[in-house]
Amino acid sequence: MRSRVELKSASSTRDSTGQLSFSYSSQGNVWAEIQQTVTDVTLAEGVDQLDSYTITIHFDPSLAISKGWQVVHGSNTYEVITVDSNDDIRETITMTARFLR
Repeated sequence: MRSRVELKSASSTRDSTGQLSFSYSSQGNVWAEIQQTVTDVTLAEGVDQLDSYTITIHFDPSLAISKGWQVVHGSNTYEVITVDSNDDIRETITMTARFLR
């Protein structure tokens, strides 16, 4: 693990007009491994490629990472899509994320 990243949890509130508003709170900095992955996805229009990122960190039971969290690495921000915490071996937490443009 050679990249220092910041983990941010998401929370939502409704404003005075009823619109949903999201905010993110820092949950700390950790060391991570970030790898770009390309997956072929079949859509109604044909086959397309989905760019995603696999982000791996050391297991930490105090982190309840879930879909919607953000991982910030320098000027790049990634949104967590799925999380596999490898509960059986408790060595790593692996996230699939998408790059936020």
